[in-house]
Amino acid sequence: MFYPTMALTNTVTFHHIGNSERFGTIRVWGTIGCIFIQWTLAGYLYMWEQRAPSISHTGDCLLIAAVASLVMALYCLTLPHTPPAHSPERPYAFLDVLGLVRSRNFGVLIGVSFAVTAALPFHYNLTLLFLTEGRPYGVGLPPSAGQLATTLGQLAEIAAMLLLWPAIRYLGMRWTFVLGILAWPVRFGLFTIGQPLWLMVAAQSLHGIGYTFFFAAGMVAVERMSPKGLRASAQSLLVFATYGVGMLCGHLLSGAVHGYFTLAHGAHAWAYIFMVPICITVPAAIAFGLLFDEKRFRQNNVLGDAG
Repeated sequence: MFYPTMALTNTVTFHHIGNSERFGTIRVWGTIGCIFIQWTLAGYLYMWEQRAPSISHTGDCLLIAAVASLVMALYCLTLPHTPPAHSPERPYAFLDVLGLVRSRNFGVLIGVSFAVTAALPFHYNLTLLFLTEGRPYGVGLPPSAGQLATTLGQLAEIAAMLLLWPAIRYLGMRWTFVLGILAWPVRFGLFTIGQPLWLMVAAQSLHGIGYTFFFAAGMVAVERMSPKGLRASAQSLLVFATYGVGMLCGHLLSGAVHGYFTLAHGAHAWAYIFMVPICITVPAAIAFGLLFDEKRFRQNNVLGDAG
């Protein structure tokens, strides 16, 4: 029920700002909100680690998320009015977005985004487990410190969001996207080493590059490659391919791999676990670099801006 709202918020944002160059400076506030709640949760966990270290309170984050979701739902009532762009004569016009997949660049973007997103649950589901599992298998951080360490990715994301438009302008969409994809296998590769502690913590910062130059850049690319009347449906298709099908496959895969490489005494062979997403993301980056036509993308963008 939540992930479709990502396409809606992207569409509302692009509709009202009119210029996609401003997207990064607006989207960065979502990152700041993410950092705030993670720091709040880290402080909450630290409080309980001091009071009752034998009792785990990590599950309390679900209650905090429920309250935050209610607050966010109420805030959505204050968003500007954005009427749907529909045509009564063609009630199923949204199906036209499937025709965009026949376009080489759009099809490559959707396909590669699906593949990369299938690897990302290895980060979302397993990073905190890796950071908090005891030595010599994991990093050995307490839950509160592990939660704080993960926020380095969001801090780096703030800087990356502000650099998104300059990167697209000077590097082009193709190399911006490739750079974002490659941030993930580099990060997972560092995790396979498992030490030293400072390197494992510093590796979290690569999340900022990976998320911004992959997810946020993908949203901008879809906006530019889609006709005005299909942009909302195109954003929904991207979310369906990534946070829908891609994440579902990734959750199933990461869970199976995590279970397969669980050792007899309960620890995990993390180096083998993180090799799996590396084997997915590296070919995806190569495929995008070879198949995405930057020249055609720029030409279509100019035509779209002119129209």
